[in-house]
Amino acid sequence: MSRMHELENIFMKAKEKNHYVAVLVQMEGFPANEVIINHPVNIESKLSYYKKTYADNLEHKFAGGIRIVDAAHGSSFEEIEKQWEDEL
Repeated sequence: MSRMHELENIFMKAKEKNHYVAVLVQMEGFPANEVIINHPVNIESKLSYYKKTYADNLEHKFAGGIRIVDAAHGSSFEEIEKQWEDEL
């Protein structure tokens, strides 16, 4: 299964539960990963954006040094943070 397919699965599970989706992005030159929170209402359009902008390995197609390293869903940021204790 490609990493993009895994990301799609996370988005679909979030949609079923009306959860937020958080995407953990690594950017070259920055000491810490960035967290992007996607509102449940935007799930379909944000997934479409990620599929257009990121390759199957979740590296940015148009800007080197940027990649999605993880994604999670939850009803709150605190719930998502618990899933990423070692990554944040």
